[in-house]
Amino acid sequence: MKKRNKNLADTATLRQKAENLLKCQPTQANLQTSEADMLKLIHELQVHQIELEMQNDELVIAKERAELAEEKYAELYDFAPSGYLSLSEKCEITGINFEAARMLGKERSLLIKKRFDLFVSVNTQATFNHFFRDVFSRKAKQTCEIMLSIKDNLPIYLMIDGNISQSGNLCLLTLTDITKRKLAEINLLESNIRIEESENKFQQLVANIDECFWLRDDNKILYVSPGFEKIWGIPCQCLYDNPQLFSEKIHPDDKSVVLKILQSDNFRKNGIFNYDYRIIREDKEVRWINAKSFPVMDHNGKFIRRAGIAIDITEKIQKHQELIKAKEHAEESDRLKSAFLANMSHEIRTPMNGILGFAELLKNQELTGDEQQEYIKIIEKSGARMLNIINDIIDISKIEAGLMELDIRLSNINEQIEYIYTFFKPEVDTKGIMFSFKNSLPIKESFIYTDREKVYAIFTNMVKNAIKFSNKGAIEFGYLTKGDFLEFYVKDTGIGIPKNRQKAIFERFIQADIKDQNATQGAGLGLAITKAYIEMLGGKLWVESEEDIGSTFYFTLPYNTEQKKIATQKDLLFDLADSSFTSEASGLKILIAEDDNVSGKLLDIDVEKVANVIIKARTGVEAVESCRNNPDIDLVLMDVRMPEMDGYQATRQIRQFNKNVIIIAQTAYGLSGDREKAIENECNDYITKPIRKSELLALIQKYFNK
Repeated sequence: MKKRNKNLADTATLRQKAENLLKCQPTQANLQTSEADMLKLIHELQVHQIELEMQNDELVIAKERAELAEEKYAELYDFAPSGYLSLSEKCEITGINFEAARMLGKERSLLIKKRFDLFVSVNTQATFNHFFRDVFSRKAKQTCEIMLSIKDNLPIYLMIDGNISQSGNLCLLTLTDITKRKLAEINLLESNIRIEESENKFQQLVANIDECFWLRDDNKILYVSPGFEKIWGIPCQCLYDNPQLFSEKIHPDDKSVVLKILQSDNFRKNGIFNYDYRIIREDKEVRWINAKSFPVMDHNGKFIRRAGIAIDITEKIQKHQELIKAKEHAEESDRLKSAFLANMSHEIRTPMNGILGFAELLKNQELTGDEQQEYIKIIEKSGARMLNIINDIIDISKIEAGLMELDIRLSNINEQIEYIYTFFKPEVDTKGIMFSFKNSLPIKESFIYTDREKVYAIFTNMVKNAIKFSNKGAIEFGYLTKGDFLEFYVKDTGIGIPKNRQKAIFERFIQADIKDQNATQGAGLGLAITKAYIEMLGGKLWVESEEDIGSTFYFTLPYNTEQKKIATQKDLLFDLADSSFTSEASGLKILIAEDDNVSGKLLDIDVEKVANVIIKARTGVEAVESCRNNPDIDLVLMDVRMPEMDGYQATRQIRQFNKNVIIIAQTAYGLSGDREKAIENECNDYITKPIRKSELLALIQKYFNK
């Protein structure tokens, strides 16, 4: 451009020189000079013309180049990968390339003079408005991020660079599509939010569970949940300060096994472990722990840390152990019950064989008087043996059901000792064994308040055992004073008891499990009943024994001579089992209320010497009607269990019209409290089956021999 301007100036100068030469007056001197100058000027004009022609060619070429460049620029603008557009001050589109048109979702021709801000999402409208104002007001480049909201299309996120045009009346925009990046950022943000929410939930979860969750690397604890303090009894911070607390609190018996796991290479890398062990808490309590541990890997599968959870399973272990013990106990009980039932069958069938067998023999009319008496004694002995077995079964049942009651009254221990000695002396003499007793207190100081019948049962069971398991030597029993207790003992020189059986013998049915040739009789309930009685009376029972040397059974009873209960006439004990009785009562009118023919016939025979008239009733209703029709009846022997109406109900109805008749309840239950129950139901007294004639006549004598 400068060269062209210079040539134009040179052309003007040459023209001026030519005009000046033409104005001059030609002289000879001047002519030669002018010709020369003219020639020179013509030459210069020719040269200059050539230059002008050359410059004109250059201009043509330059124009062609400019037009070509303009076409290339337009092509680059139209097909650029970024969006370009220009906006008027009213935000109307004045120019737009294809990429920008694609972003707006319309053809370019349809977008000219359309408002660009109408395509901007309401979420970023304020941002764009602020940006647009700043471009025109500041006359400088501005940048912002917006979101386009095109109907039926997914949102498009844009980065916008804006500047003012040279004319100052257009906003030139460059649009960059950042949708992928923005969506990634949003996803990342949402993921972070979810992670944060998950962490918050995790924190809340672990803070409210009893389990202990932990994270650790090889050297330190990264995280431990509050459950650690609940299980170990130690603040969590202590574990952060001393990661070895985990191993320090392991029970010594389990430490070697657990440490072997924790120190193994497999544990430090990728091993998964599940193991139980005990810990000793800070308060010295021992607890069982189940620990599960597993590796945490990065996205490349490389081990980075170890996680685990510990659960207190103490109650679970205890219940499991209890179940095992219960199972073993149940199996042992089943085994003992089976042995007991087998033994019980033998014990019941043996005396029954004696009773039925010798009763059959008594039918033989050729028997002598002595043979008959011998058979009768065998039947009586077998019956007594069977009654003892039944009593034992009833007693152990009452003890287990909690129905056994005490009948505390004043009792003379010396007399009871002497009675036991007298009772068993003949049996001991037949075995050739020395038999002795020892009373430590004088007769006046040997009174205590206790249940004398249970004391008899205790001594009877223990002395019978001593006799049963002794074939030689001696048996001694008695007592010594030990402070507020009397310490009783029964000592024998029998076969003794193995050490491992000395506790078991006090359990139910355990006799059936002792395999000894002398254990041929008994239900295995005697010592169990004895132990229960002693504990009910406030004492304790134990044994000292050596095999083949002998045994000594000890038991204690409280020695308290202060009166605890005033004995009344109803508390008197009629122990007339072995006494002979001559009745002074006679001429009685007696009603026998009994539905069992055999029991009724036996009662009929027992009272025939004291009865003048005997009336029979088989039901409770008949008993009431008999008493109503015979107001002069002296005595009613009332079975408590009868059809239609039981004996107690019948008694209450009889008392409505007859307050004076003597009513004695007869029962086969033999339970504690029967006497009290009979009195409550307005009976005068009671007697238990099997009824012994001497006891019945003594009871009748009590009321009719005044």
